[in-house]
Amino acid sequence: MPANLLILPLLAGFWFLHHCHRYRFRALHWDGYRLLLESAVHGFIFLSVARGLIIGLKLIHGVPPLIDNYWRPIARIDYLGSGIGSFLLAGTVSFLDNRSLTPFRSRDLFESYRESRAERRGVWRSVLDAIATAYSLNSEESSAKAVEDFGNPLVRLLDSAARGGTAVSITLKNRKWYVGFVSEAISLDPRQTHFRLTPLFSGFRNKDTLSATPELSYSALYVGIQRMQAASLQPKDFDITIPIGDIEIANYFREDYYLRYFANSDAKTIVQSGRDDDPPAEYENPAINIG
Repeated sequence: MPANLLILPLLAGFWFLHHCHRYRFRALHWDGYRLLLESAVHGFIFLSVARGLIIGLKLIHGVPPLIDNYWRPIARIDYLGSGIGSFLLAGTVSFLDNRSLTPFRSRDLFESYRESRAERRGVWRSVLDAIATAYSLNSEESSAKAVEDFGNPLVRLLDSAARGGTAVSITLKNRKWYVGFVSEAISLDPRQTHFRLTPLFSGFRNKDTLSATPELSYSALYVGIQRMQAASLQPKDFDITIPIGDIEIANYFREDYYLRYFANSDAKTIVQSGRDDDPPAEYENPAINIG
């Protein structure tokens, strides 16, 4: 095979790694040499399969007249079909794998199809909706698996808190202290240097003892939003953006244990201020529960 055609399987491997959810989020963690090697290995696999298919078809059926009459006069370079075939295989395998589901997730796929049918959508529209659901779920699972395997402890904690709707306690380098819910899952993308937090309350840490002191509670704000029933205003509109590199301390937060064992009377007053005796239900963001 001419050396200049090797760029096609190399590009096929690179495209596959960046579009297949199984590898896409892991590839964000690899350096240049590792990415080049992985692209070459996967490209060689697709090239070998494409070449094997072409040889097999020739042995079984011979050269089809369509190819003999139209393809050969245009593509006079040897093995060009194998190179293009590797690229087509990479796209096909990526498309199919991104829409595959584990047996556990297959139930969600069926629910999506049933909901579309219940809304009196056509069969094909319902199938397309189910495929889109499979793509989204596959992406979420692959991202979570990549963070679990390659993320540092801080990234894993923030990602787990976002997916599980668990409150976290964040202390910054300037001793500012926030408690709230991570609004979106964390990825391994090096460009993602910040994350969004929906705060429950905030304060500071003492410079000598590092004990946390709450100063501001957002409960009254969220209760007011629910009472107004304004669809254009949600708690997530008050998210704060925090640089990941500025975090000094991070941990899961349980408000009931904090109030029972760590908070003094002033802290309890601030944390619980603005709440009704009958706490409101969860907001649109499933992580937000101020009750």
